[in-house]
Amino acid sequence: SLFKSFNWITTIKTNGNYLAAHPEIISELLKLGVRGIGIDLDGTKNFHDSMRNKNGHFDQSVENIKRLIAYSDILHVSATTVVTKENIACLPALWQKVSEINPHRWRLLPIETMGRSNDGKLALSLKEFRWLADFLLAINIQNRGQKKTQAELGCVGWTGAAYEGRIR
Repeated sequence: SLFKSFNWITTIKTNGNYLAAHPEIISELLKLGVRGIGIDLDGTKNFHDSMRNKNGHFDQSVENIKRLIAYSDILHVSATTVVTKENIACLPALWQKVSEINPHRWRLLPIETMGRSNDGKLALSLKEFRWLADFLLAINIQNRGQKKTQAELGCVGWTGAAYEGRIR
């Protein structure tokens, strides 16, 4: 494969719909050199299903993550949540579910003001962003040195000396 010839580490982020219908694709992806797969979790069950406009999608995503964890010795498994004003309050409950499933990593990405969120109504306030950073820090302190899900902040700029390097 081209990726293997360049010695690149290939990862995929997906909503998991194809994976749910065709679980055999995992072995094919591994043969191609894929070494990481991330599945979206938009919030707790009702919120996630509403965002995806599909009843049962949350359960499907959880099952996909569990299916991938069976390959965790050679595959990095992550759950990804885009954090908005609408789902920030459910993060502690979602963390309970994510920690039960125990993927390698839970990536939380504050929504950016572009595309469907261009009006900024879903963007986090500074107070909400600080809460999110403290939430992640508390998880990582609790899980330090254990084989438990690592929580991280993804895709934002400098978080300041108090957080940088401790939450991602």
